[in-house]
Order: sequence, then structure tokens, then C-alpha cells
Amino acid sequence: MVEAINQGRCTDCGHSDDNFRVTTRTYHDHDNDPEEEPTGITRELECDCGAEATVNISEEGLTAEGSISHEDASWTDEEEDSDEEEA
Repeated sequence: MVEAINQGRCTDCGHSDDNFRVTTRTYHDHDNDPEEEPTGITRELECDCGAEATVNISEEGLTAEGSISHEDASWTDEEEDSDEEEA
């Protein structure tokens, strides 16, 4: 499964161990070119506790809405570590 879902922590119940499941997946063509591959994907998620969230992954990066946090995700730690090294 996608790391953005695997590493998401539910802000309602606090769990972050494979507790989200995908309920809907939608591909997007942000370039509006039917000949090209999709440039983004949105996944509607539901936590085991019933909380809902949305994760959108595109060429611009990852955005999330709803009851999901990526504060504890590995890529967040890496960014913080690299910022500390640059300082």
C-alpha cells in the first residue's frame, strides 16, 4: 500500500498501524491531456475507528484532509533532519 496511507496517524483515535483502508480511488489528469498518464490520484480513506480522510498524491506532492496526520511519517523526519544539518 502507499506509504502516505501506511504512515498516516488517525487524529481521532491516535492509531497509526495499518488502520486506514482505501474506500475510493480516483485518478486525475491535471494536464487535461487524454493521451498522457494520470498526473494525480486521490484516495478516500476510513480508519478502523470510522474517521474519514482524503490523501491526494500528484506531481506537486502530497496533501491530506480530514482525520489523518503525517507528522510521524518517515519523510517528515528526514526533512527535519536535513533542515537541522543545513543550519
